[in-house]
Amino acid sequence: MVNPITFQNMNIQATWQAGPSKNMLASIVIVVLLWLIYLVMRFIINKRCKNLKVRYTWRTRAFYTALFFSLYFLGRIWFDGMRDVFTFLSIIAAALTITQKESLMNLLGCAMIYWRELFRTGDRIQIGNYYGEVTSIRTFYFHMLECDKDALGDQTTGKIITIPNSLVITTPLLNLSELSPFIWHEFSLILTPDSDLETVRTVLTELIDAEVKHYYVESKHYLKKFVRDNFISEQQLRTQSFIQAHQKEPVGFEITIRYLCLPSQRHDLETRVLEKFLQYLKISKVAHLAFEK
Repeated sequence: MVNPITFQNMNIQATWQAGPSKNMLASIVIVVLLWLIYLVMRFIINKRCKNLKVRYTWRTRAFYTALFFSLYFLGRIWFDGMRDVFTFLSIIAAALTITQKESLMNLLGCAMIYWRELFRTGDRIQIGNYYGEVTSIRTFYFHMLECDKDALGDQTTGKIITIPNSLVITTPLLNLSELSPFIWHEFSLILTPDSDLETVRTVLTELIDAEVKHYYVESKHYLKKFVRDNFISEQQLRTQSFIQAHQKEPVGFEITIRYLCLPSQRHDLETRVLEKFLQYLKISKVAHLAFEK
């Protein structure tokens, strides 16, 4: 009488050894075919996507899609009928789940980043205590160029931070570029009581509009989406100005100009506007800045 276990092992071995050359040929065909499909998809993406961020995202998705189908079809070819092997692999997978929890969480985090579009390369984000611009997204981690809001005026420090992908699952994430690349920024000046406030407000508004108008032209589609998704009017996105009395030292009137700008450009823009406005004050003499005594 033949032992059932021995007979089953013989069937598995026969299945494995039935056609190794045939399996090898089929594997090569599948890998080559999927690689050619990936190259065609990459060529189409490079031709149609002019935006580098969008191009990088779709190329990465195409690569992982081709890799997934390659592993799937290769598994069907080489392990078809080997149920005992799959049972053994399931046990190994369960053990890896316990011992390699961090790696699996990083893989899950990578899937969430891409398929839920939490952020893309070039986006400025804040996750936990880390703040900066995303430079690359990998399988287990992503790189971020650190920015300093205070010491360097929101400019980059030059340091590259490597952050595990699992952090997006457990930590609140703020994406400053998700709906629109713009953020609100305010530029304030305190003028003496004898200053011509209306003239100053007009001049400041014109100076800021001249600096930011090309942003609006280049990212018109972002603004339309921002208006549609947040139920606000385009009028609310225009440069606004406010005047209020400043009764503390220095005493005078505070003019605040509120406008949309890119996060990385807000301090540079403010510097350029201030330099031009100071040059205007030297010539016109319509206003004077108030300083604390």
